[in-house]
Amino acid sequence: MSIETLAIVEPGSNLAFTSELGLNKLNAGTDFSTWFENQISELNTQINNSENEVRKLATGETNNIHHVMLSLEKAKLSFDLLLQVRSKALDAYQDIMKMQL
Repeated sequence: MSIETLAIVEPGSNLAFTSELGLNKLNAGTDFSTWFENQISELNTQINNSENEVRKLATGETNNIHHVMLSLEKAKLSFDLLLQVRSKALDAYQDIMKMQL
């Protein structure tokens, strides 16, 4: 078993955040609204794919319930993640609006 060292993050470094919703990168130059719109469209695609898997299971086109349940759970977790990001962004906006200048 090997232990790898952790990289030191310098202040102001250009970090890339990856998401489970398609591995998009949020760089310093990327607009948050653009990133959020991309995540919503990818989430919509995931939900549609999950619904298609359920339809296939119901019509007998597939009998792999494990794959269907994984697809549904992945879409649910992605939705929960996006909902939490939205909630945190709204909380931050409300905190900023409460600040006195």
